[in-house]
Amino acid sequence: MDRRTRDSKLVGSAVADALRKGLERSAQLKALEYSRAERCRICGLDERDLTNAIDLRIIIDRELMNDATYRAAVDAVEPFVAEWPLDQRPTYAAVRNHARKHLKRDQALVR
Repeated sequence: MDRRTRDSKLVGSAVADALRKGLERSAQLKALEYSRAERCRICGLDERDLTNAIDLRIIIDRELMNDATYRAAVDAVEPFVAEWPLDQRPTYAAVRNHARKHLKRDQALVR
């Protein structure tokens, strides 16, 4: 169940509209900058030696910022992680915890 608040979803829609208006990739990535935690399965994707691991975090963050559900974010990266071991793939719970603890859309809008 997606437990994001109505206000959070409205802010996410505003950010999604800004991203859709053709901002450059560097500007998009700058909007998604945040402090990462090593223990987070999504934040730690950059440090894994698996195929497409670096791009996966960006895709998940972009999906969440565009008001996608947690399940939709997991489904969006499924083709990229098909070759990964099952225990290394991003899960629904990992995406939910990542969004709740690290990806603050209100702060991204301010940035």
